Amino acid sequence: MVKVFNNKGTFEAFYAAENYAREQGYSVGSMCRSMPIALKKGDYHIAKWRNLSKLERLDIDGHITSKDFREGIVTVDIFNNAK
Repeated sequence: MVKVFNNKGTFEAFYAAENYAREQGYSVGSMCRSMPIALKKGDYHIAKWRNLSKLERLDIDGHITSKDFREGIVTVDIFNNAK
């Protein structure tokens, strides 16, 4: 499931994407520059992308991505929603 946010304003698209993911029951990882932000179904504390191991990255349920989280289009990609 992919959802795209193009809200205008500083970080507004990111905030909308983050809220959407939380409303769907996903925990949202910490932002780390332009790297993806991990999503995991349930209540979790998720580290920044650069601090996730290869195994942890394989265990996520989706991610939030953008070329520019500050002013750009932000995409939520949930690829493991069967849990």
